[in-house]
Amino acid sequence: MLQAMGLCNFIYKHNYTRFVIKQYIHVQTSIICTSNIINRPQKLYSINDFIQRIKTGKEFYLKQLVNVFNTIDFNQLKSEDAIILLKCCGSEILDSSSEVRHKLCKDIFNGLDKVNNLNIAVYNSYIRTCNENNAYLNKDFLFSIRCKPDSQTYKLLIENACQLGKLEEAYSILELMKENNVPVDITMFNNLAMGYALKCGLEATDTVLNTMRSAQILENNTTKISILKGLIRRKDLNDLKKAIERFDFEFTEDDFLKILLEFGLVGNEDIFFEINKFYNNIIFSRELQAKIEKICIYLIHMCQPESAMKIYETYVTPYPEVSYGHSILKEMLHCRVNIEIIIRLAQNLVEKDLNTLILEKLTVLTLELGYLDESWALFKSLKILRIHYFWPLFIHYGNNDGENGIFYTLLRMNDYNMKPDSETFINFIFPFCNWNNTNLLVTKFRNSGFTIKEIIRPLLAFVLQKDDISQAASLCTLYKINITDDKILQLLSKSWFTTKDSTSALQILKQYYESKGKENDSVGEFLISSCTLCNSVIDFQDFSNLLTLVHQNNLSISSRSAQKLQNFIYRYTDEDLKTDLYRNINLVTNMMQELNEETNLPHPKDMDLQSLECHLIELEEKKMETRGVIRRLIQVHAKDGNLQRIQELQTKLSELGYESSAGMKSSIMHNFVLGGYVEEALNIYKDIKSLHPDFLLDSFKFIDLAALLFKNDRFDEALHILESEPLNRDDIDSRSIQRNCRELLNSCTKFEDMMNIFNLLVKRKLCNPTNVMLGPLVRIHLNSGHLEKTVSAFLNIANEYKCTPLQLEVLCFVIKEGDKKILEKIISAIEDVHGVGPAQLGLIAALAECNKEQELKKILRVPTMI
Repeated sequence: MLQAMGLCNFIYKHNYTRFVIKQYIHVQTSIICTSNIINRPQKLYSINDFIQRIKTGKEFYLKQLVNVFNTIDFNQLKSEDAIILLKCCGSEILDSSSEVRHKLCKDIFNGLDKVNNLNIAVYNSYIRTCNENNAYLNKDFLFSIRCKPDSQTYKLLIENACQLGKLEEAYSILELMKENNVPVDITMFNNLAMGYALKCGLEATDTVLNTMRSAQILENNTTKISILKGLIRRKDLNDLKKAIERFDFEFTEDDFLKILLEFGLVGNEDIFFEINKFYNNIIFSRELQAKIEKICIYLIHMCQPESAMKIYETYVTPYPEVSYGHSILKEMLHCRVNIEIIIRLAQNLVEKDLNTLILEKLTVLTLELGYLDESWALFKSLKILRIHYFWPLFIHYGNNDGENGIFYTLLRMNDYNMKPDSETFINFIFPFCNWNNTNLLVTKFRNSGFTIKEIIRPLLAFVLQKDDISQAASLCTLYKINITDDKILQLLSKSWFTTKDSTSALQILKQYYESKGKENDSVGEFLISSCTLCNSVIDFQDFSNLLTLVHQNNLSISSRSAQKLQNFIYRYTDEDLKTDLYRNINLVTNMMQELNEETNLPHPKDMDLQSLECHLIELEEKKMETRGVIRRLIQVHAKDGNLQRIQELQTKLSELGYESSAGMKSSIMHNFVLGGYVEEALNIYKDIKSLHPDFLLDSFKFIDLAALLFKNDRFDEALHILESEPLNRDDIDSRSIQRNCRELLNSCTKFEDMMNIFNLLVKRKLCNPTNVMLGPLVRIHLNSGHLEKTVSAFLNIANEYKCTPLQLEVLCFVIKEGDKKILEKIISAIEDVHGVGPAQLGLIAALAECNKEQELKKILRVPTMI
């Protein structure tokens, strides 16, 4: 069950970011430069390595080709390899803009052209890649070709001219085709239709369509899509809407991707969302969604980040194992999209519960990449800002500007109302500071708004880490502050063992002991820690001298600590040294310290009944105050229902001149309730209402009394108390009495009674309609095993209160019953309340809980299926 539920729970934000940042700092001593990218592609050393990678079907990036470009020998490059390289600069590469791709494509072509290593297949590949990058090639290019063009060459050049709306250029190429007897086919007309749509609008495309009919070439779906493509690029919304009404498009998966990209490039993707009737036959598999995600990444490189995110949210399903939207926003960071846009898009994901951790993950990512301005901006967007977010910044500014960089970071932290803790001081601030003048450094920190305590405590730990024990002692002498951090003792032990500077160690230890106050065994803890580090005769001789110094400073240890020291020494030292050590241990042992620890009496609230009775006798014999103990005894006896003893104790109180107050009576009443004594509790309740009519009972007390009455089938009396009891508004806190209200509901045996009580509690604002409080309304049907009533209660609650109490149990119950229609209703209700993602997670957890392996495998493969 725990494994199943683990699928439904997100990692806590604090733990997630702290872990990632610590891992990052562990492997790096400074922020990596902005040119580095996480998950960099495998490094390739030559063009042959790159081509081999492509041929084996492995994923590649344009940057890899850039890195090995200088290794290309254009004289020796085979035509088939040249075509591969040119293709790698086209539409298959979505992690770069079309301009960047075309520049590299042109460099490869120029390299081949320079050594005349070209044939018509390479020329055609170059033109095709230029078309994919929307790079213009005029008709003069045709005359520069050093071999005879084929029909494919002419078609590609016409496509090049038409997709940019250069119709005159296209017709010039058509004339050349006629001269060379190159036949015209529907592909030519489709490109011309696109060109007319782009250059002149929808009506102008009739010229092409009429010519096609005259030539007895029938327009097809590709013709209509070509016109649509031209109109999208024209950005004429009126013509675009007319075309959508006029043509009946049939999109294949490839058509869908191409048109989606075109709409995204001009920022009109909303129109495409509205015409889903043309592609509702397409199944949005994971493979298709992966392609859509790549298109979104390309749109980011083409300066359309908001369109990219809209498309992503519309078509990409939030799978459980995917950090939704992270890849898109990460790419925006790499492309240096305005951080305010990134934050707004990320916040939108958080608000929709699509990725509640995305802002934290982006913050960590900017810190890893060294995008410092973006990091500072993201800090402002976080609801909870943790101190460890600043650690990489301290490292970066400390490495670059030393102490000045540290104080710059501290100054900027003030804008976020953040102050470093001890860990931050020790590991990320002090290491970058100048220690030539400690007093001057402390003054600088004080001028920056820190108190002496905030500075000296971590500073003491820092210098002890460096084994500068004399400096630590000087700090203790100069700044008389309390030292209570337990880590100091361990650091002091290690520092003493390294330096054997017992005088300085005792100076620090004495201040630590005094800071702890009262009786403490901190000296014993220090000596035990120091002794366990010793592993040679010389070490133990130094330890013996340390014990002597402890005695001279009038410090002592408990007999328990002395016993531990003796046990350790017995195993690791020779007889002569052992005798000396035992003597010194006895000198510093204070037997009374142990005695005082053992004779401390517990507080009466921590005593059991027998101890309380004995304590009362002892106090009476010593003629000491007994009221508190008597009151505590009355409460304990009330819980056990011992009326006779309660009366005896109340008589004692009266003889002492005390009267039972309303508050004490209410406490006794509640203890009777806890013990299940309904008549006794009700009698005291009536006594309070009669003798103390203005007294306001604590809410939890009369709620528990009502619950006890319910359990004893006294519904009317319980209802009267709940309706009539005045409320102490200073006392009411629905969170603190939630358990009491829930027990009250659980005491009801009929659903109708439970519902009435629940409505009354909500009406009187004793509780709120939460999953916890609504749970009993579903549990009562679950326990009876009634499917229809369980489902009805769950659906009504989800609809009215937007809560899904006992969600996992209800899902498991329905799954075991095997009613798929009811399961669909439950999932739909959960989706309405929490969204699609959490509903799918809940279903996955329930299937795992019910050991439905086949169904679980199916939903993990296609999460949109139930």
